[in-house]
Amino acid sequence: MKILRFIIIYLVLDTLLFIIGSVFNFKTILLSILLLITLIVIAIFYKPRLDKANIDLMSGHQFEDYLENIFQSLNYKVHKTPMTNDQGADLILNKNGETTAVQAKRYSKPVGNKAVQEVIAAKQYYGCDKAIVVTNNNYTKSARKLAKRTNVSLWNGKFLKKIVN
Repeated sequence: MKILRFIIIYLVLDTLLFIIGSVFNFKTILLSILLLITLIVIAIFYKPRLDKANIDLMSGHQFEDYLENIFQSLNYKVHKTPMTNDQGADLILNKNGETTAVQAKRYSKPVGNKAVQEVIAAKQYYGCDKAIVVTNNNYTKSARKLAKRTNVSLWNGKFLKKIVN
């Protein structure tokens, strides 16, 4: 997904260079090659840094997309559930034959019991082996207690930052 974006950016910039150069000359070819090399290096070595301020500006759907990219980078196959009637899961992960229901919560306050209850229902509904609630924030004491009793993993903002960085 990330490489595709860089290829599109390259093609757009390369086309602009061609138009600006108006004549396909050595200088335009050289600039095009340098641009391609730069984008390849960026694609290989670029690692997005988790910036709490950026996440706090995301919509819930953008946060889900962000998590989708994170899980894909961790070698999970990711299936996004429908925007409505998702039965408590935003993402369904699959890795090594094990499925996981994920409830994403981009909140400005600690996440409560409801999110844990939703992902428990989703785990059953989708027939998953595991369940995770991921937030940019933290969890209430009650949510942590319920998650512990029901074997739901809780990823808070601090843990998420550790994974990304």
